[in-house]
Amino acid sequence: MTTFTHSSGQHLSVDDAEIYFEIIGNPIGIPLLLLHGGLGNLTDFNGMVAQLASEFRLIGINLRGHGKSTPGKSRLTYQRYQADVDAILAYLNIDCFSILGFSDGGITALRMAAETPARIKGLVAVAAQSQMEADDPILPMLSGVTADVWETKFPDAVCYYRENNPEPDFDALIKSVVSPWKNIKQRLPWQSDQADHGALAAPDGSGCGFLVNNCFAKGLRVPRFRSAILHTE
Repeated sequence: MTTFTHSSGQHLSVDDAEIYFEIIGNPIGIPLLLLHGGLGNLTDFNGMVAQLASEFRLIGINLRGHGKSTPGKSRLTYQRYQADVDAILAYLNIDCFSILGFSDGGITALRMAAETPARIKGLVAVAAQSQMEADDPILPMLSGVTADVWETKFPDAVCYYRENNPEPDFDALIKSVVSPWKNIKQRLPWQSDQADHGALAAPDGSGCGFLVNNCFAKGLRVPRFRSAILHTE
């Protein structure tokens, strides 16, 4: 199988939620973790997985509350997303892996790389900011995202969510998802004067890959991030 379908995976109980994941691609390939953006789901990567499936063991995870993952009762934060992802990696007994993360998935990936860089072979974070200033012009736009606004713009995506999520409540989900978007202090566990990273490095100086930041997914060609994932550029 070379696409994510929301039919071949499984749920893992993580604290108060059921987190859904699927594994496709080469079963003996390099583990590549795919983390989607806020209000998306793992099928968002289907446009590129065919080009990766022969080489990588592709692990797609629905973030808490998204896709087929239940929301639980915990407040959505990037720390919470990270803890859920770490739980799945522990369950699968995966110690070393690469990550491709988009938006919220990219911020989650950056957090993981900042805390445990030795585990990560390569990292691509697309449209993900390591930090935001209080006067960032995008903040008012993010604050204005509502269920009505999102459903008007992406009706098919919201319909897909309602059809697939075990506990669909889009009004509640969007409020939970928008909250960390507006919290500029919640993103990464490092100080602002350390945030300029072309490649994240462990304290011993070892790198964990390359970052391709603030790019649109449609403009990111597979060969470009393939070299970053493999750390062979």
